[in-house]
Order: sequence, then C-alpha cells, then structure tokens
Amino acid sequence: VSRLVKNHAYILLLLMSFLLFMGTSCFSSFIPVLTQELGGGSGEVGTVFALTALSEVPAMFLMASILRKVPAKKVIVLAGLFYLLRLSLTAVAPNYIVMLLVQMFQGLSFAVIWPASMAYLNQIMDYEVRSTAIMTFSSVTLGISGIFGNAIGTAVLAATNVRMVFVFASVSAGVGLALGLYGLVRRIWK
Repeated sequence: VSRLVKNHAYILLLLMSFLLFMGTSCFSSFIPVLTQELGGGSGEVGTVFALTALSEVPAMFLMASILRKVPAKKVIVLAGLFYLLRLSLTAVAPNYIVMLLVQMFQGLSFAVIWPASMAYLNQIMDYEVRSTAIMTFSSVTLGISGIFGNAIGTAVLAATNVRMVFVFASVSAGVGLALGLYGLVRRIWK
C-alpha cells in the first residue's frame, strides 16, 4: 500500500478516475428518470443503454493502435473531456433524441479511459505491485465511486430534480478533468 501511495502518478489517476466515474455512475442510475421526464418509457431507456454499449465497440477495437501512437496519459485526459461533454450535454438535452445522440460520447469516454488506464498502470507500476494497483483502481472506479455518486445523486434528486443530478455529475467530471490537466501542467503524469 505504501508503494502505491508514494506513486504520485498513480494517485493522480486514481483521484481523477474516481471523480469521472462518480459522475458517470449517476448516468446509469438516473437516466431512466430523465428519459421519463423527456417523454420516454422503458423501451427508450433500453435504447439508451444499447446505444451506449454499441458506441464502445469501435473505440475498444482501435485502442491498441491509438496507444502505440499517443501516450496513455494524454488519452486519459482526452477521455475526461468526453466524460464532461457527455454528462453536461445530457443535463441540458432538450428532448429524448438529443439526449440519446449525446450518449455516443460513451465510446470516447469509458471505452477510451479504461484500456488507456490499464496500459498506463502497466507502464508506471512496478511488477510486484501491479496487480494490487489494478485491483485497487478497479475497486475505486467501478465500486466506491458508484456508491458515492449514487448517494449524492439521490440526495440531489430528493432536494431538486433529475437535471440537477446531471449537473452534479458534470461538475464531478469537470473537477476530474481539471485534476488531469493539472497533472499535465505540473508534470505529475509519468
């Protein structure tokens, strides 16, 4: 654990990803509410999830060749920008069709950040702690961030409306992106 904590690039990736995934966890939980507000039903919710899954396929196929040409740290930060765009545009979508089309950014956010993060972790972590670093990263991004994101999103929904949940998600992603950019400027990324 001390070796993980001492690696500043790892901590930066972990914090940035926590914030990005905290925001996007709200999408999965609250998109049915937003879809209903925009006039859709369960069929439309299914279409949203199907489109997000399909949008990941091209990026996943291309990531190996992209990562051979572009440093993983830059790909990760770029994915953070697409997280912010996706969540922000979802928050202000005027109708179901626009909200549905915005979800195409899933292919440029999650489908990019996940393989880029795995490649980056393999670059920056010593072999002896690599599996611990990857499992900790997975737990934080896919588990802990979802717990916090959904807890905060539920509180926001109870106090305001579903659009404000996506505003919170956008702010979380924006802070995550800012952290990634700060890491580039301060050369924390390896």
